[in-house]
Amino acid sequence: MKEVVGAVLGWSRYRGRGYAVGVRDHTSLKAWSEAHAVSVGVIHLTRDAWKPHAVALFSQLQRASLSVELNIAEGYTYGNSRNFTRHLGFAFGSA
Repeated sequence: MKEVVGAVLGWSRYRGRGYAVGVRDHTSLKAWSEAHAVSVGVIHLTRDAWKPHAVALFSQLQRASLSVELNIAEGYTYGNSRNFTRHLGFAFGSA
């Protein structure tokens, strides 16, 4: 799992408790940036293709895409790799 944390943070060597040098906040994480782009895209697509009979489906798509980026951000704010790894698992489950 350490390799997953390192890959998400965008660096090759995992250093235990700390995070990568140069990573200021969750918005500088590659995984969060891509999840955010997907979430924005899903919201735009579902808003533009709104159909009365698909409201529940579109709502679920929006919530799932938003959940991925929020779990990455929440895990990062805890400041330790154990909780961050746990929340990456939650994000993966929402995808």
